Amino acid sequence: MSLPDLKKQDIFYSDGIKGIARTQITKSFAYKLFYAISKTIPGDKFLIGTDFRNYSKELFNIICLAASHLHKEIYYAGEISYDIFQFQNTLGLYDGAIFISPQHGDAGWSGFKIFKRDNFEIEYESLKSLIASEVADYNPNDEVSNLFYHKLNLEKDYFLHIMKFFDPNNWKDFKIVINGGNGLGGIIFKKFLSQFTKVNVITINTEPNEQFPHHIPNPLVPNNSLKLIEKLREERADLAISLDQDGNSLVFIDETGIIINPNHLSALLLKIISKKYPGSKVGFDLKQSIGLNKKAEEYGLVGIKLSSSFKLINRSLRDLELKYASESNGTYYYSDCNFSSSPIYTLFLILELLNETNNKLSQEISNLNLSTSL
Repeated sequence: MSLPDLKKQDIFYSDGIKGIARTQITKSFAYKLFYAISKTIPGDKFLIGTDFRNYSKELFNIICLAASHLHKEIYYAGEISYDIFQFQNTLGLYDGAIFISPQHGDAGWSGFKIFKRDNFEIEYESLKSLIASEVADYNPNDEVSNLFYHKLNLEKDYFLHIMKFFDPNNWKDFKIVINGGNGLGGIIFKKFLSQFTKVNVITINTEPNEQFPHHIPNPLVPNNSLKLIEKLREERADLAISLDQDGNSLVFIDETGIIINPNHLSALLLKIISKKYPGSKVGFDLKQSIGLNKKAEEYGLVGIKLSSSFKLINRSLRDLELKYASESNGTYYYSDCNFSSSPIYTLFLILELLNETNNKLSQEISNLNLSTSL
């Protein structure tokens, strides 16, 4: 079985391995990839999570096959949103971790994100030569239907952790509309929020569908929120959120139907963090740094500029002991969540604020007196 021609079409990016499923990302490639990972990451225990694509589960089986040949232990998180996967991987229980997803890819794509212990992402270029020289290969005749792995159920522990910080049963009533983008995040949000009588959840595009029949799940594209805004106005909801395919990035829409710039939302979160953790250190990527740094100073926080790279932000969060950090794509990280991103924690911070002030989201954003350039 042949590998993708790495010289002609490079599938190794700074933030992961991404390519066309079955053409560039083949089963042979996945098998050799795990052999390369085992040479790069010492240890025997690996956490694996997948998105909802059918081919991702096939690739998981191949990874399990390679792991069995190498006598490695696999802990399978199942089809899981990326934020919950990150949270679990920060607990220090595993020697390495692999998330099988192209992350923001179109239909027909596949990919991998690979981590050392404690959620530190590897340098993907370092795997190239190891894969190219690997003599072990996937044999289609090998049995993959009865492979052994430890099956995990992470959602309950994650939800219980989030609930340490909030008491939604004492909030006023909220109505929220969620656009899952036919990714994983919508169904997990719905499951979590449906436990609270004070939060009325209306969803669209919730069921995972790898063909993304309504739109590519990129919440930063305004046209992708048109149906969501229509539903928000129809329901007279308090706010709406739109999620990306793996459920770890989100964009807010206020009660009037205005899409909130993620930088503006981050400014509001800085205000909230300053009250919860006065004088704490916070970070933002370089695209946000000028305006948000001024806001951080205004709120008595110590603002730190971070590289516009998840790999580096992820490491900086812990190295610098930041309480909060954000990216301009609508990803928000918290020390309360083991330094991982959490859209659910983000939503609850906003709802808690609206409950305390009895304001609408549009009022809270207006009260920040932000410049349009932020």
